[in-house]
Amino acid sequence: MKKDIHFLGHIMTPEEEVVNTEWFPRFNYFFINNYLKKHFNVISHKFTDKEYWPKIESLNLKLENYKTHPNLVTYVFPSESKAIIFTTYWNTSELYNNIKSIFKEYDTVVYSGHYNKRLLLGEWKGDMSEIKPWLFRPLRWERPEATYNPVLSKLYFRGKFISGPRSVLKNLMNINSEEIDIKVNERDPDYFDICSQAKVSFNLSGIRDMCNRDIEFWSRGIPCIRPKFSCNLAIDIPDDIYIPVEFEGKPSAYGVKPDDNKEFCKRIIDKYNEVKNNTKLLNQVSKNAREFYNSNFTPEKISEFSLKLLTNHFNYE
Repeated sequence: MKKDIHFLGHIMTPEEEVVNTEWFPRFNYFFINNYLKKHFNVISHKFTDKEYWPKIESLNLKLENYKTHPNLVTYVFPSESKAIIFTTYWNTSELYNNIKSIFKEYDTVVYSGHYNKRLLLGEWKGDMSEIKPWLFRPLRWERPEATYNPVLSKLYFRGKFISGPRSVLKNLMNINSEEIDIKVNERDPDYFDICSQAKVSFNLSGIRDMCNRDIEFWSRGIPCIRPKFSCNLAIDIPDDIYIPVEFEGKPSAYGVKPDDNKEFCKRIIDKYNEVKNNTKLLNQVSKNAREFYNSNFTPEKISEFSLKLLTNHFNYE
């Protein structure tokens, strides 16, 4: 007989088409129906309000004022007094304040896609043993085919400007070159087609070092120049799935903060000029990125990995 597992989170079926749908609600539907229901009797809980962090109606779970978020899912296994949380919410201090009641009632572990031990030492208010590195996801639910078809000699970027993490974009946009196609706070209608046609795309960290664009590029096999990763996932991020740029800087919440954005900009352009005509290298990076995605980041792979973490923590065979 299947034991009860309680699901606390947002869920959305594939038929519910919503503009800018976050990845997590669709993934929750996929994970529950294709993986969890094979092992557990899944019980869902309703929200009691419509706030940014809505409270959960956690009947019989002894969780008062427990809240969730679209980038967060919680599973509670009452028979073992255990709970597990998967999240890619960036602010771990805010995260802890909204979920802290669960640690009093259940042996809980949090798996975070934004894991940086140095940063967590200042943000996380609980025991460091309670939070571990997880995986990451694209912004939206998607299962793309590889599309790299480099026909445009350009370094391409479209995305939001974030003061601090993306300050160097101002320097890059001031370069008078047809090959530097960088614009902020706008997105081309055929964005991924152009990304696939550009010889090299470009990315920076967002509010934290990991960005959904990283996964989106890997999934399509698009070579990308970006700062060397400083975050941790549950699996190592190899240097051969992107084109890392190293520079002088100091650790910060969003990765390494450049000491000099002019010098950082020069390093980026130099790296682009170094690789733009190296077809063999770019094709190999494209192949490596796509293989890395297929081995670790498809909905099936993330589900298999997460199910193993869940059943191990719950001592459930």
